[in-house]
Amino acid sequence: MTTANIDARRLKKRAETALIDRLIAQESLGPDGIPCLAAVPRDRPLDSQGHVGLRVWCKFCVAWHLHGMGYGHRVAHCVAAESPYNQTGYYLVAATGGQS
Repeated sequence: MTTANIDARRLKKRAETALIDRLIAQESLGPDGIPCLAAVPRDRPLDSQGHVGLRVWCKFCVAWHLHGMGYGHRVAHCVAAESPYNQTGYYLVAATGGQS
């Protein structure tokens, strides 16, 4: 692996960490007490027509949860048993400040 490749990976990791921090900071509760998670477009289209789904960072699973298109209530994809999202699900809302 070249130095340029290593540097590119470090920059990507740094950008991803900044994005995750921003998304976590935007988490809120809806009027019904269900969490609202800031969502950003997925990295790749869902299909050959270019439809793009959404992704949210789960601070309980420490992983991305991938969803289809559109905002609104979703069932949690959590594997972490202690995640409160398993009880209520969460709302996908548009993240502020762009994708990166």
